[in-house]
Amino acid sequence: EGHKEMVRLLLEHGADDRIHPVTKYSPLYVACYYGRKDIAEILLKKFPCLASVCTVEKWLPLHACIINGHNSVLALLLTFPYPLHCMLSFRDKSGRWQYQFAFDVNMRDVTGQSALYLASYCANTKMVDMMLKYKLSTQKIKTREEIEQEIAEQEREEEQARQQRDSCEPPLPRSSGATGCLVSPSDTTSNSNAPADNNSANNNNSSSSPTKSLRISGGIQALMSKLNLVKTDNSSSAGSAADTNKENMICPFDIDLYCNSNTETALHVAVKNRHHNIVTLLLAAAANPNLRIYLPDDKMAEQASQHYIFTGSTALVEACRNHDLGMVEMLLKNHARDDQCKALYIAAHNNDTIILSKLLALKAHPDPEYKIHKRCLEISPGQQFGSGLSVSYTGGAVYSGICPTVPVMINWHGQRCLPFVKDQWLVDASVQLNPKLRLSPRNQVMALYAITRLDVSNNALTQLPSVIFSLPSLRILNAGQNKLEQLPPGLSCVVSGAVDGTATLPRRGNKNKSALLAGRLSSSAVVPGCTVSVLEEIHLQDNRLDYLPEGLFSLPALQHLDVSNNKLTCLPYKMWSAPKLRDLNLSLNLLSTLPSRPDQSSSSSADSQPLEPFLDDEDPAGGTGLSDGSSTSSTPKSTPKSGLPRPMSHTGGGSTVSSIGGDSTSHGSGGTTAGS
Repeated sequence: EGHKEMVRLLLEHGADDRIHPVTKYSPLYVACYYGRKDIAEILLKKFPCLASVCTVEKWLPLHACIINGHNSVLALLLTFPYPLHCMLSFRDKSGRWQYQFAFDVNMRDVTGQSALYLASYCANTKMVDMMLKYKLSTQKIKTREEIEQEIAEQEREEEQARQQRDSCEPPLPRSSGATGCLVSPSDTTSNSNAPADNNSANNNNSSSSPTKSLRISGGIQALMSKLNLVKTDNSSSAGSAADTNKENMICPFDIDLYCNSNTETALHVAVKNRHHNIVTLLLAAAANPNLRIYLPDDKMAEQASQHYIFTGSTALVEACRNHDLGMVEMLLKNHARDDQCKALYIAAHNNDTIILSKLLALKAHPDPEYKIHKRCLEISPGQQFGSGLSVSYTGGAVYSGICPTVPVMINWHGQRCLPFVKDQWLVDASVQLNPKLRLSPRNQVMALYAITRLDVSNNALTQLPSVIFSLPSLRILNAGQNKLEQLPPGLSCVVSGAVDGTATLPRRGNKNKSALLAGRLSSSAVVPGCTVSVLEEIHLQDNRLDYLPEGLFSLPALQHLDVSNNKLTCLPYKMWSAPKLRDLNLSLNLLSTLPSRPDQSSSSSADSQPLEPFLDDEDPAGGTGLSDGSSTSSTPKSTPKSGLPRPMSHTGGGSTVSSIGGDSTSHGSGGTTAGS
């Protein structure tokens, strides 16, 4: 505990506050370093200015007590009533508020460590809490414009008060005679005693009554103001002053101050060392979780020589590097961002799928253009996505209680680190914008109904999940610039009778509707395993595809398909019967021919009936029937000796096959014809 009595005795006999000539240690610094609170209090009463004396390491007594974890000494230094001659003026980080204190609480030592940074590094939760809750009264620093405005307002108030005072002064009463003399009260009384002068007295009284009423009302107002109004004004002014003082109380500690050679903040060091309690306190005090961690010059040059994708870091990146899921969730709840995908790269490199899902959910946004396909909500998830994805359905008419309401577009473009995509990642991204689904985890698969656009381009994907092609509200899919070698082999078929991507579902009140909702319709009503799809655009350029499944051309709403710059050597014959396909880009592939009839095995059979599938039943002469009612010129019943069918017109609305193997396209009257 130190020799407190000896210290008091030395001070009584004239001991001074001299400091060590080499280390610059003061008596107060030594007392705070060893946690001698009583001695520190005695020294502060005798030499209060020692609180601002720093050592050669630029350590204050504040640093000394924090390094060794003396909480009581820290409380003493912060709450001690310092005299006015020891006070110094400081400004907050915004520069708008000024406060006075005995020493700089944000002073950094030679290594750039502040008091708050040291407490966070040492994991002293009580000290961090004490410093963040400490408040000081401040004064607002007024600009020249604010001062001029206050002077103008004060002059305006004085002018209004003067005008009000002049309007309240009553006019002096005058006699009704021609002489214009003032009528004294004694004359009025004497005249009232004479009977002959009753009329004049009455006239005088009537002329003086307004003045009396004014005087009486003025006196009543003065009395009311003394009794009530003054107290009300005082109470309101006192309340406003208390509110103003409360608003002017700020914490002098700079939470976002860069320390450790200006490379990181207190939040960064707490995240690195996994101090969850301290991170909670700092985030509650409005610490910025998106500040960057700067590396020293030597480490920056080292990482640059090793061809790192990025240099520098953030709190979220450090949490991902530590595999700290709890820290990641805490930072994300406090609006941490991953704008440069640094944290995502670390999570993908560490194969942390849960953290990956959390980070990818941040890149989901409301879709202002497309809406949720409401009609598809009448099909159960088990029927739409397969038996692997279902909900705990209880037999209601529609899934109205668990249906998503916000259409979602997911932008995972340019991450360059995603080797695959999981179904649960899509669910979590959609739930991010449909929070009511969080209340029923078993029914979160319903969030897949809300996805309208998906962009996973410019990544490292080698395959796509089959559920993507079963998303009932998905309009646009962009999976270009990846490493895809094949598409899902069993692309889902569409509901029987689908037109324009809308399923022909049972009417309302149909007895089969409940069976449809439960996914128990018979095969006559719905093709088993089929789904509803409204996909309009698919971009698969710049991949490694060598084959396209036939189911891709069965999508009822597909209009644009880009598979350029792949390794395609053949195409499915079903390409010619795609219902809505208009634009097809096949450039920069390995194609040599266009697809022909599957049953065209020999040249003899080809010569006999080469164009049977392309002829209208009502046109025996060979005219090609088109869906829009137009027709092309008659076609002869023989084909070239090459065994390939002649160019044909697309029967589904006119598709455009562009640049196959470098060849140009030719356009016909009823549709676009493609030549090899």
